[in-house]
Amino acid sequence: MGSTSNKYQISSDGVVFCIEDDGTIVRLARVTEKGKVEPIRKHGKVDETDLAKSAHSSWNIFFLVLLIAFAAAAATFALSWQDEKSDREKLSYDLEDLRHNFSRTESDLKDTEAKLAAAAEKNSDLEVKLRTCEIKAASSKKEPEEAPKPPEPKIQVYEPEDNGPLIINSIEVRNTTSNPNVIISDFGEKIYSSNAKFLQPRIRYTSRIYGTKVLDVKIYDANGYLRSGANSKEGYTYSVRDVDIRRTDDGTYLFKTGWGGENGFWPKGQCTIEIWSDGKFLKSGKFEIY
Repeated sequence: MGSTSNKYQISSDGVVFCIEDDGTIVRLARVTEKGKVEPIRKHGKVDETDLAKSAHSSWNIFFLVLLIAFAAAAATFALSWQDEKSDREKLSYDLEDLRHNFSRTESDLKDTEAKLAAAAEKNSDLEVKLRTCEIKAASSKKEPEEAPKPPEPKIQVYEPEDNGPLIINSIEVRNTTSNPNVIISDFGEKIYSSNAKFLQPRIRYTSRIYGTKVLDVKIYDANGYLRSGANSKEGYTYSVRDVDIRRTDDGTYLFKTGWGGENGFWPKGQCTIEIWSDGKFLKSGKFEIY
């Protein structure tokens, strides 16, 4: 059959063969799909020599396949072990990181608890001090004394001298600025508290004399108080000198100025105005501030 140094080979279709020294190809066996090695018969018989060679070749193939399988298993195990080792190392690192974070969080929590305890203690001290101040304030607090009430104003009622030399028949009032020519509310118009400033009277009179007189004016506000200022004549609101009086049955006199202030301070309600001369009451009238 040839030298025993011939090498056995397997074709792509599973046939085991060898090449003799003279170049002859000898088919020895076939590897089935189930991995069995079956000898190839020659003319209906099995060549015993070829069978022996085939058996020897089959064992070689078996060991070769077994070796390959073992190598593959070893490689798979090595890779699996390497992956597992890598996973274990990563898990170890993660666990160590978690431990570190937990330790740091625990430390921060202790610091926070300590700060809260200090703040609570400080707040308690502040509450005690506040309570002490409240007690002191309550003990030193006195009921406010009630301010004395001003005396109730009273408007005296006078009767004019019917047969006097000067008889005032009526009194009217208008509202102006400090300049009496600048009229805010004229005679017969409503005077509003929001812009009531200087109240200027006008009288209609009957006189049996000629000459000049001093006319004194009293104005009582809606609360019944006599209004007066630093320059007012005692007991009066204001006075007008050198009032030219002529003999007539229907005379009219407009006071040169009114009395009040630019800021306006007249309360709402009914006011009273009185005209006096030489200490004698002549006439009173009413007007409304809205």
